[in-house]
Amino acid sequence: MDQDFNKADEIFFRLGIIYKQQQKYEEALKCFERIRGNPPAPLTNIDIWFQIGHVYAQMKDVSMWHLIPLNPPDAL
Repeated sequence: MDQDFNKADEIFFRLGIIYKQQQKYEEALKCFERIRGNPPAPLTNIDIWFQIGHVYAQMKDVSMWHLIPLNPPDAL
């Protein structure tokens, strides 16, 4: 895989973290959604879903909470 592509994904992850800290939640979600399904190493999809969930929690948006029971208890 192209090394620049991997770097771009890592940049999206880091931008997502920065946006989340700045309470720019919509921007953070866009960054995390961009890399969901193909996170930069050593991150996994679980790491990305955690960040997405944390953003929704910070927003006090409970619309996604119905998805929690769909995941096996050992997913984390």
